[in-house]
Amino acid sequence: TNKLHHIFIRAPEVIIGHPYDSRIDIWSVGAVLAELYTGYVLFQNDSVPTMLSRISGIMGAFPAHVLKNGKDTGKYFTTSNIVYERDEEGTFHLIFPKQ
Repeated sequence: TNKLHHIFIRAPEVIIGHPYDSRIDIWSVGAVLAELYTGYVLFQNDSVPTMLSRISGIMGAFPAHVLKNGKDTGKYFTTSNIVYERDEEGTFHLIFPKQ
């Protein structure tokens, strides 16, 4: 079992620290149901940034107000709202969504 699997069904609002309500439960239930039906992890990736990029590639860009109000948005998005991650040496890498 992928030890990061629990991250892949978390709503993006939780990850970036945006205020949320019970609607995030719909996201998680939908992800679990899709995985049970298909047998595949819905947004399978190696890291949280690549998962956020995959979500935006499939679902469309995150709304600007969601990114603006996320207290942790800067951990994953540039000021131009492009997902990035750092490698072991601290080098930034932009991650563009796969369609």
